[in-house]
Amino acid sequence: MRARRALSLSPRATFIHVLLPAIAPQLLTGMRIGLSLTLLGTLIGEMFGGEHGIGYMLVRAINLADNDTTMAPALLLMVFAIGANWLLGLAVRRAAGGGNRARRSGRAHVFDHDDAGRRAPSTAYWAPCAATVTSARWDRN
Repeated sequence: MRARRALSLSPRATFIHVLLPAIAPQLLTGMRIGLSLTLLGTLIGEMFGGEHGIGYMLVRAINLADNDTTMAPALLLMVFAIGANWLLGLAVRRAAGGGNRARRSGRAHVFDHDDAGRRAPSTAYWAPCAATVTSARWDRN
């Protein structure tokens, strides 16, 4: 709420520009978990108590030993669940400030370029590692 006072924002602007970006990753992660549980609960409910839907069709196909009809709804649900999980995961990464392409691929800050254009190990990447190793050596004595 210090940001609200510092920027002198209205309650609506505070919600849109401060609170919503702050809670977006947790909100989207909850939606991601909720989606998978909803799919599972709906399927189980249709399997045991429904007369329509994919769960009913799956149970009927299993009872009739129809392998093609058994696999079709299972594959359909799997593709839908993986796709929805991937999209929500992408939204979570974007909401959390997923960074640039190089940082996600693990190649960020490994090399800097000196004045002559030669690649040199980046101090931003290697310095924390060296400090950890050095402090670990001194701590053993």
